[in-house]
This record gives sequence, C-alpha cells and structure tokens, in this order.
Amino acid sequence: MPDISVDLDMLQQTANSLTTLIDDFDNAGQIVKDADIGDPTIGNALNNFTGDWKVRVGKLTDSMKSVQKMANTGYTDYTATDTQLAQQMAQADSGSSS
Repeated sequence: MPDISVDLDMLQQTANSLTTLIDDFDNAGQIVKDADIGDPTIGNALNNFTGDWKVRVGKLTDSMKSVQKMANTGYTDYTATDTQLAQQMAQADSGSSS
C-alpha cells in the first residue's frame, strides 16, 4: 500500500485563509458604510454595489465555508488518526519487547 502524505501546514493555512476571506466578504458592506466618502453620489453607488454584492456573493461564501470546513475537519481528523496510530504502534512495540 502506498504511503499517504498530507501537508498539514498547508491544509491549516488554507482553512485560515478561507476564514479570513469569508470574513472579508461578509463584512464588505459594513466596510463601505464605515468609509468616509465625501461625495454622496459615490457613497450611494457603493451602497448599491454592496447590496448587489451581498446577494451575489452569498453562494460564493457558502462554497468557501464548505471548503473551509472540509479543510479544518481534514486537518483535525488526520492529526487525531496519526496520533492514535502512533500510540498504538508504541504500545505494540512495548508489548513485543517484553
């Protein structure tokens, strides 16, 4: 059976990056509202954009949340399994040397 190799650092970084992106996407409307824009025309255009943005980006953020959850779960499950296997191997080694 071939060895399985997982880059755990990259998996965790991916999950963390997705969390940041999701937060940025979810907070885009508030960022625009908090912006101090002198021209009301520009402010209204940005508010309209963020309203449309929220509707259109919903599916994208749902997809990112799914991938982020898979990355987190994959990292957690892989490290837990690796730890369990290491413990079982250590117990087997200590039992065979007695």
